[in-house]
Amino acid sequence: MEMMKPKRDVKVYRLGEERVLPLGPLNFHIKHLYLIIEGKHDWGPSIDVHAEVDGKDTEVVSFDCLANGPHYHAPGSARPTPLDPKGVGDGFDWSMGMIRDHMPEMLSMAGYMSLAKTIDREMFASRWREVRQAILESAPPAYAVPANAHA
Repeated sequence: MEMMKPKRDVKVYRLGEERVLPLGPLNFHIKHLYLIIEGKHDWGPSIDVHAEVDGKDTEVVSFDCLANGPHYHAPGSARPTPLDPKGVGDGFDWSMGMIRDHMPEMLSMAGYMSLAKTIDREMFASRWREVRQAILESAPPAYAVPANAHA
């Protein structure tokens, strides 16, 4: 008999509105989250990278730049891969570096090799700041605990 792990107790709250920023064949869905994961609180921006794959809008990669548990998903539906702050530093800066310099590699790692070949590295190197700016502009004034977070 195989033991099954119990589902984690996770509550996710979206703070503010989601913004979508198109860059080349990718759409960056930018939102700010407040989470309670098994009683522990976390918050920060989330960047879900979408593209058309086989005629469907698909989340191909995701960067969750959380204060206490930064991680990424490659592909977007995969389990999270934690980032070690000692190894990569700040999760937000690491994510911006991946978008700026390594988007084709992230897409290949996620299994989207054909899509990775369509990425214009020069365009991403020159326009990645638009993603950063959209995150900063859409940030809530403060990451306060949502009123219904204790419900």
